[in-house]
Amino acid sequence: MDSLLALLKKSGHPNLPSSARTLLGTTRSIFVKVKSGMDYVYLPLAAELLKHFKRHPPNIVDHIDSLEISLNVDGLPLFKSCNKTLWPVLCAIVNVKPVVAFPVVLAYGKSKPKDLEFLEDVIRDLGDVLENGLQDGNRVLPVSLRCVVCDAPARALVKDTKLCSGYFGCDKCAQ
Repeated sequence: MDSLLALLKKSGHPNLPSSARTLLGTTRSIFVKVKSGMDYVYLPLAAELLKHFKRHPPNIVDHIDSLEISLNVDGLPLFKSCNKTLWPVLCAIVNVKPVVAFPVVLAYGKSKPKDLEFLEDVIRDLGDVLENGLQDGNRVLPVSLRCVVCDAPARALVKDTKLCSGYFGCDKCAQ
């Protein structure tokens, strides 16, 4: 995109910025905390929901009377050569097509989170959005949570249980 902007500036559009970051208004600095023994970035749930909802065309947005959201918690290794992992919490508005997943929490560290502190902000904001809805101009859109999707290791972390291979690891039966 930077190359295209440079070409357009040479072709008679001198008022265009030189960088895609400037054109798109990308934030240059992000506040990073440490939570659960990991570097932690939180993007407020209500603001992100509204931003991604507004990206859809007005003819679709105007006919939606409620939002259904889905959350995903997962851990993924970033490199084969070291044990650094990223634990994102992703959100998606599932009743508006196309469905687009966007991050709400990004936690980065040497291993999986040591506790569930990295989920506290999203749980607090989720409770607020589910109770009060999402303010969109003059109307309030009710929000409902369809599901929380996790793979087996993330589910064990979130539910504070053992993995299925451990003693008493199956949370679906008494065996």
